Amino acid sequence: MRAMVFRLLVVASFIVLSGCANGQPIESDARITIKNEASFPVYGFSLQFDDHSTTTVNADGSALASGEEISFDFTKQDIRFDQEQGLVVSILIEENEPYELENSFSLFLTQDAHFIFELTGSTVEDASLRLQSDSE
Repeated sequence: MRAMVFRLLVVASFIVLSGCANGQPIESDARITIKNEASFPVYGFSLQFDDHSTTTVNADGSALASGEEISFDFTKQDIRFDQEQGLVVSILIEENEPYELENSFSLFLTQDAHFIFELTGSTVEDASLRLQSDSE
């Protein structure tokens, strides 16, 4: 039952974040990119902010390849800008089961901000996410 609810949340996230409004593309105000350099299968990522959450996976449900990047685009309607936001990241492992990473971050999202993270680790238990760069 829990897995079914989570899958429904993933589908709802796809619909909400599809990038279209009345057939027009939505311009992104900020972006977070996560690069997968882990040695174990990763199927996607879930981001939990203080007041917003979102999940992204490959459309075909496949695991991300080593070096593959997934990006999350945000608009001012999605999330609060110009103030610090707590961020907790979960990786999606087998059957899209979320595994919350131990490290968390504080981000200050601004117009045109782009944060790039890298996931490393040989097992899910030693997975680590680090901020590579930001272009605030």
